[in-house]
Amino acid sequence: MSLFRYLKEVKEVWLTTHRHADIDAYCSVYALHKILASKGIKTKIYFPEDINDDAKRLTSSLPLESNEKFEDSSITIILDTNNPSLLSNISITKAIIIDHHPLIENSIRGIEFIDTNASSTCEVICRLVRKSKIKIEHDIALALLLGIYADSQHLALANDKCIECVYYLTRFASLDVVKNLLTNERNYMERIARLKAIKRAELYKVEDKNLIIAISMVGSYNASAAKALIDAGADLSIVGSNRDCYIFSMRASNRFHSLTNIHLGIDIASKISKNGGGHASAAAFTAEKDVSKDILSMLNNFKIEKIKD
Repeated sequence: MSLFRYLKEVKEVWLTTHRHADIDAYCSVYALHKILASKGIKTKIYFPEDINDDAKRLTSSLPLESNEKFEDSSITIILDTNNPSLLSNISITKAIIIDHHPLIENSIRGIEFIDTNASSTCEVICRLVRKSKIKIEHDIALALLLGIYADSQHLALANDKCIECVYYLTRFASLDVVKNLLTNERNYMERIARLKAIKRAELYKVEDKNLIIAISMVGSYNASAAKALIDAGADLSIVGSNRDCYIFSMRASNRFHSLTNIHLGIDIASKISKNGGGHASAAAFTAEKDVSKDILSMLNNFKIEKIKD
């Protein structure tokens, strides 16, 4: 059934997403907010623990007014997550979930529009819009393109259906504008974090598959540092930082995923922490201690040895 048939008689809904909303989460909230407004449905928006720095850079082009507190209502639409721990423990009576992450053991359940083959939640929304033949404006198309482009790693992970969505959306918004909005020179501290991650990395090898695993610790910019290790040649990177708690980011090369069939979000992040989740090749979680070496023990089907200096 179409999402919008469920909302046919609804006058107001809440929109929310995971804490520290990233670009896909923010843009999916923005796009759905605009779509529902065009259908006369009022929305209230709540971002648990705010949005991340990447999403904040888009707020001048795609502004949203959000609420400081969440109030349960007749329907809450949860975007880009189904993990209750990532909602900062807000209480929801009736949920509609729009997501591209797989369900986990304690997932929020409700009316579900989940496609784990989609590159992003924005791609899922794009297909829901096309299915319902809803007319979209430039800013909606721009938001959906931004979410798709960011979460597909600039279309590197895009499949045929994703490219179909991009082709459709570029009728209403420019992909060049999307690229310009997402092009951001790394600041000094981020560049330092990436270089320190490489300098401090401990290296391991999966012998029978010639895969390289890199583990490192930095003070901040975990995700960027994890990507730097992949760019430097690692097949799996695990980067942590210790602030109020331990925060870990993981990245995997396409080669790692194809040779091991390990899904970082399902097989590692969500199992090692209730606050974990993500995609096949990108995931994150929090922990009370340094568990980076514990991840190696989870790869017990493979012979792993430390690479000596």
